[in-house]
Amino acid sequence: QNAGEQAYQGAPYNTAMAFAHLGRALGMGGANDEAIEPLIEAERRFTTLAQVGNELALRMASVAKKDRADCLTYLGRLDEAAELYEQTIEAAVDRDDPRSAAVNRGQLGTVRMLQGRYDEARQAWKDAKETFESLGEPQSVAVCWHQIGMVYKNAGEYASSEHAYQESLRLKRLYS
Repeated sequence: QNAGEQAYQGAPYNTAMAFAHLGRALGMGGANDEAIEPLIEAERRFTTLAQVGNELALRMASVAKKDRADCLTYLGRLDEAAELYEQTIEAAVDRDDPRSAAVNRGQLGTVRMLQGRYDEARQAWKDAKETFESLGEPQSVAVCWHQIGMVYKNAGEYASSEHAYQESLRLKRLYS
């Protein structure tokens, strides 16, 4: 960073990546509050690079935003997290990246469950599950079924919860 963005050809991207790694490491270490600023800086830098045609930077800006949403979720700032996840879903759809959209739909589903918005949570996880089915990812489908089961359980719908857990278990056994 001290050498500046002109130090070598890839310096701007690598600097943005360093901020992203720092933010992710802080978040993974439980320092979610401290992780937010480096993730904002990473997203800003990646967005600037994307504006001049760096397509990988466009995706990485979304990854930094998703990591920030994860931190906000852990901090209990659920409305802010949900807004960021919605933005990452939209960006993934715009990039024609269905897998990233599905992952972020799942994250949004978890936030909606934590907010007690069970219908929205179920729908987010069902949408993610359908995408993973279309992508041929049975392990991810199993995870979605498990999360759907958790939503039903938290909503007090135990028979539906058990059915979802059974589906998850069936897939895990089949594809392990």
